[in-house]
Amino acid sequence: MIQKHPGNLQEGFSQTQVSTMAVRDKILVAGGFQGELIFKYLDRPGISFCSRTTYEDNAITNAVEIYDTSRLVYEAFIA
Repeated sequence: MIQKHPGNLQEGFSQTQVSTMAVRDKILVAGGFQGELIFKYLDRPGISFCSRTTYEDNAITNAVEIYDTSRLVYEAFIA
């Protein structure tokens, strides 16, 4: 079953091969071999956000890092 979320990638993802992953403060960010990005709060059901970095052929996500910019704001660095 593909989960759909308003404002996210319309077609969703299925069978994503994970190339990199980061976890911090109950937030998981995973990057895939085809440029997929998946964000999930570990204390909530379902996927929080999914998107693609690009639709190019060579789109592997090499690294993700989660860091906090203030007390309640988190950002992710994707390479």
